[in-house]
Amino acid sequence: MKKEWLIVGMTDFDNTKCTAIKNQTFVKPNGGLWASPYTPDDEYKSEWHRFVSEEMQDKNSENGMVFDFKEESRIYTIDTQEDLINLLNTYGYIDSGYSSLFPDFERISKHFDVLHLTERGQWATRLPTKNSKYNLYGWDVECCLILNADVIKDCSYVKL
Repeated sequence: MKKEWLIVGMTDFDNTKCTAIKNQTFVKPNGGLWASPYTPDDEYKSEWHRFVSEEMQDKNSENGMVFDFKEESRIYTIDTQEDLINLLNTYGYIDSGYSSLFPDFERISKHFDVLHLTERGQWATRLPTKNSKYNLYGWDVECCLILNADVIKDCSYVKL
């Protein structure tokens, strides 16, 4: 996974902004940091930048931090439904009490620094399937959830 990443809405990097991961009965945990692949030559500098600008009209979408991950980062990539199933079968899940089961992010954060959901993986895991109640509906674009900010390197500010 060699690419630059963008955190929308951040003007300077401080790893204390990456708070500890806490589970909730939702597809996203409390804590961590979110980033998406940086596309410097496009109108929107990442798919998340496009999403928040168009869908949320977020005023915080004018600034960002571009960075890379250290080579020794422990990254789990979800490119298929099978990747999500393997992750949750290995590290556990939270039962929402509804029709979905969500990752046990607290446990996963002890084994990985980053969860990377590819664009293909976003579509593959968007909804539960007949074979799996696991899904990541709400992870709207290719992105990564940074569970450990110590793996971030080479940060620079960009005006979006």
